[in-house]
Amino acid sequence: MDVFDNWSESKACHDGSSAGKAIVVMTVAEEADWIDTFYPDSRSVMHAVKVVNSVPYDVHVMRDSKGEEQQLYFDLTYCHR
Repeated sequence: MDVFDNWSESKACHDGSSAGKAIVVMTVAEEADWIDTFYPDSRSVMHAVKVVNSVPYDVHVMRDSKGEEQQLYFDLTYCHR
């Protein structure tokens, strides 16, 4: 089982749609891989670091080919250790 299997299994409860459902990543490269895997036809049109309850998150606004946008939250807790 590789990291993509783990992501697929956990995507139902950690879909990145909010801080509470953030995708936990160990590195920024892992974050980029996740985006490439699950949002291949989208691009990040905004990126910011947001702290919620002392937890740092990377927040991306993704835009798909139809122009629809969705926020993605990545938990950076383990990236900063």
